[in-house]
Amino acid sequence: MTALRGRVLDTPELEQPVIVTLHPSAVLRAGDRRRERRAELAHDLALLKTTLDELRSRGVATAARG
Repeated sequence: MTALRGRVLDTPELEQPVIVTLHPSAVLRAGDRRRERRAELAHDLALLKTTLDELRSRGVATAARG
């Protein structure tokens, strides 16, 4: 997961891009690395927003998956 984190991955089988990130609880359990993990999560969420904004501006339908 670490190698894929923070990147937009094309997934033809899902017909939409995927962004791999940390689960928010991982930030809380990170101990001495909590600040670093929080920054990584914040970066990934900003990337998600940018990606969604770009897709919507091109008229591409998106769906959240849990």
